[in-house]
Amino acid sequence: MNKKSFLIGLLVVIALNGCTIARIYSSSGNDVSLTDSDRPAGEPFKIEHRITFDYTGAVDIQEVLRERYGSGQKFENVTVKLKVKPEDFLINLVTFGFAQSKTFEISGDKVR
Repeated sequence: MNKKSFLIGLLVVIALNGCTIARIYSSSGNDVSLTDSDRPAGEPFKIEHRITFDYTGAVDIQEVLRERYGSGQKFENVTVKLKVKPEDFLINLVTFGFAQSKTFEISGDKVR
């Protein structure tokens, strides 16, 4: 493989790595409010969740919260940020973009 082909391939991988689309959804199990509420805030939380080799780009917020806190909880002021961290970039670079690694940062308040 010559140097020029390698550099072109590397640029294609980097460009595709930047094209990230995510779908955020919630199934049943916990009560999740994505908007600000008038009630006093509960216990704040922040969870980082990485997905790899998931070509749907979808993350189930309920599933992530159930893994951490169990079911039957109530969460308010929940925000979800999609991040491509250096580790994600390296995973995608090494696998030529096939891993589709993404990190989601989920934060909010757990109401007691």
